[in-house]
Amino acid sequence: AAFEGLLRPFKAVHNTAEGKAREVGDENLMIEKIDLSALEHVVGKFLPRIADAVMDPVCQVQEVAMSLMLVLLKGGFLDDVSEDKLWDQTNQRCLAEDAPATVQKDALYFIL
Repeated sequence: AAFEGLLRPFKAVHNTAEGKAREVGDENLMIEKIDLSALEHVVGKFLPRIADAVMDPVCQVQEVAMSLMLVLLKGGFLDDVSEDKLWDQTNQRCLAEDAPATVQKDALYFIL
């Protein structure tokens, strides 16, 4: 649930930028006032836990964690990360037999 909560503002801003309809519960958000850069410290603090969650035994947790990692990558939040362990475990999910197809697909973006 915590990862979904952290992912939600990123998705809301992204969906609005693409002109997509707002998700249920986001109808009253003032999307234009969401400052994603304010989440930089939270992301930095919990990044190791987010990266570990891509290998969680629960598939739903893997999917949300990988979506969050991908959003962070695209948003530039991972530009200064140089921890090989973090990158390796994320990249390896594309070949993991126990990973859902969505996790495998998203993990490929880290390699490309």
